[in-house]
Amino acid sequence: MGMLDKKKNTVRIAAERKMLLRTSGRAGMRNASGTAVVLAVVLALAATCSHAGVKGLRIVQLDLARQMETCSFISNYVDRVAALGYDTLQLYLEGRVATKTFSLAEDERYTAEQMKGIVAHAAEKGVTVVPVVSLLGHAEQFFWHPGYDQYMEDGGECMRLGKGRDTFCLSNPATREFLSRYVADLCEIFPGPYFHAGFDEAWNSGTCPRCREKEKRDELFAECVLFAHEMLAKLGKRMWMWDDFFAFHPKALARMPKDVVMCHWNYDNDISDRGTRVNFAGRLRKDMLEKYADLGYDAIPCCWFKTGNIRTLAAYARRNKTFGFMLTEWEDLHGGLHGGVLPRVVALPLILDNPEKYQLEDAFVEASRRTFPSLSDIEVRAVTAIVHSPENALALEVLRASKLAPNSCEIDPDPLSERALLDDIIMRAESAIAFADLVRAEAMLSDPRRTEADIAAATGALRALTPRLARLADRRKRQAAAWRPGCTPKNEGEKLLKNAARAEKLIADAAVAKPDEKRLAMELTLVDYYGIPNWNVYGRFGGEWRQIASGCWKPGESKHSAFTAYVTFKSDTMPDALKLDQHGFGDAYLRYVAVEDRSSRVTPAKVLAFSGDVVDPDNVLADDYSMVRFGRFGFLDAFYDRAQQKRISSLTIEMK
Repeated sequence: MGMLDKKKNTVRIAAERKMLLRTSGRAGMRNASGTAVVLAVVLALAATCSHAGVKGLRIVQLDLARQMETCSFISNYVDRVAALGYDTLQLYLEGRVATKTFSLAEDERYTAEQMKGIVAHAAEKGVTVVPVVSLLGHAEQFFWHPGYDQYMEDGGECMRLGKGRDTFCLSNPATREFLSRYVADLCEIFPGPYFHAGFDEAWNSGTCPRCREKEKRDELFAECVLFAHEMLAKLGKRMWMWDDFFAFHPKALARMPKDVVMCHWNYDNDISDRGTRVNFAGRLRKDMLEKYADLGYDAIPCCWFKTGNIRTLAAYARRNKTFGFMLTEWEDLHGGLHGGVLPRVVALPLILDNPEKYQLEDAFVEASRRTFPSLSDIEVRAVTAIVHSPENALALEVLRASKLAPNSCEIDPDPLSERALLDDIIMRAESAIAFADLVRAEAMLSDPRRTEADIAAATGALRALTPRLARLADRRKRQAAAWRPGCTPKNEGEKLLKNAARAEKLIADAAVAKPDEKRLAMELTLVDYYGIPNWNVYGRFGGEWRQIASGCWKPGESKHSAFTAYVTFKSDTMPDALKLDQHGFGDAYLRYVAVEDRSSRVTPAKVLAFSGDVVDPDNVLADDYSMVRFGRFGFLDAFYDRAQQKRISSLTIEMK
C-alpha cells in the first residue's frame, strides 16, 4: 500500500471512530433509536469507503490466545508490519486481557496497562488494533477457571459427537450480563472503531435446555449475533465477525444489521475466481464476496499463511469490492514461533500491490529476500523452499551452512532479528523432518510382515533419532526462555520430548510379529476434509462378532482425497467377515479393505448385507478406485436433527 493510500485509510478510520463515538455514549445510544443512528452513520461511511479490488484495510492477525508473546515482541511486530504497509493489527485474545470483570492467572494474561501501551504504540505507527474476543464458541479460556461454568453451554453432545467446554450460553441472562461488562472493559482499553466478536465454529451451541428449541427453529445463531451487535453499537463499536456459521444458518444472514463486517475466511490452497467453497455444510461453492456486496455488507477476505491460499484468495478478491484483506496468523501447527512466518507476512502486500507480477512469479522468493537481506540468493531460495514445505532436507542443509545459521549454544535475544528468524525456520525444518522419520519407522514396526532386517533398520533409525529430538527440545526450551520471558507459551520442547519417549518405546517393544498380530487396512477417500466420519469395524471369528477398530480417520489436510487407515489388533485367527459401520457428518468413501498378518491376507469376497446410506456396495469387491459411499453428502440435515449424527450406514462383507 502506498503512503498516500495509507494516510487516506488512517484518516478514514479516525473519521469513522469519531462519528461512531459522537453518536454513542450519550442517552440516545442507550436505546433502540441510538442504535439506529449508529447504523445510519455506518452505512453512510460504508458507501463512501468502498474499495476497488483489494485496496481496503491491510490487516494481519496475531494469535495471542493460543500462544502469548511479550509486549516488546508485539510492539516490535507492529513496527515491522507498519513498515510493510499494514494499517490494522488484529489481536486474537479470547480471555487474555485482564480487567476488573475477568482475569486469568498472572502468567497467562496481559494487564490493561500493557495492552493500552501496545495500542498507543500502534497508533503512533498508524496502525489500528482490533481485539478479537469470541462471544459464542472458542471461549474455553473462560472455563479453565472455577466459577465460570455458569456461563457455559453445557447440554450434552455437540456437533462433533462429544461434550465440549468452549461455548457461551447466550440464552442465559447471567452470561449476557458478564459479557457486557467484560466487553465494556475492553472497549476502554481498545479505543479503535472496530471490535471482532468471533462467532466461528460454535459447535456446542444449541445443546442446553435454554437453547435447544431455538436451535431447532434456526433462531439461536441470529439471536446471539444480534445481542453482540446491539451491545457493541451501544459502546460505539462497529462489529466484525467470522462468517463460516452462515453455512449452517443461511436464514440468519438476512437478519444481520448492514453495518456488520463479514470476515470471510477460507484456507483452501486453490481458490477459484468463481468463488470459495463455503466452510462446512457440504462446501458448496459460492461467490460470497459478490453476495455480500449485493446484500449491502462490507466484507474482508481472510487467508491463512499457506502459500497457495494467500495467492489464490487474493486473486479472487480482486474481482470484488472488499473492505480490506486479512492474513490470519493462527497458532502454528508446525511447532514454530510467530516470527517464523514473517516471510508470509511480507509476501501478502507484494501480492496485493503487484498482482500481475506475482501471479507469474513466486512472491515468497522476494519476501524471503526482504526478510533476510544478509543471505545469498541460493540461501533465500532455501528459506522459500522451507516456507513452502518444512520437510525439505536439501534446503535445510543449505541453511545450516549459512553464515547466519545459529550455533548450538547461542540464542539471539531479538526474536525478530535475521539470525533468530533463521533459527526458527531451521528448527521448523528439523522438527518436521524428525517427525517424518519417526512416522516412517513406526509404520515399519507396526507392519505385521516385518522381518528381522526391517526391525534392525527401524530401531537403528530410532536410536539415531532420539538424541536429535532431545537436542531440538532443549533448543526450543532455550528459545522460549530467551524470546518469551514471563509468558506461559505452548512448550514445543515438551512435544519433541514426547516424540523422543515415543521413539524409545518403539525400540523397547520392537519384535517380530507374533501369530496373533493382525492389521486392518482401510483404503478411504474423504472428499470434504471438514467431514466427520466415525467408523466402527467388527470382525466375525468362528461365528462370534467383536469390535476390532474404531476412529474418525482423517489424514493431513493436503492428503485427504485418498489415504489408508491402518489399525492393529490381536486375534488368533483371521476374520471370515467384516462389518463396517459409519456415522457422523458428511459422506466418506471406501475403496478397498483387507486384513493381514505376517503370513496371510484376507480380502473381500462377497457382500452379505448393507443398510442405511450405502451406495454401490459391490465396488468393495474390486481392488481399484471404484468406491462404496457411506453417509449423506452435506451437513445441514444432521445439524438441525442431531439424531441423524448417529444414523448408521453399514456394510457386511465376507472375507476370503
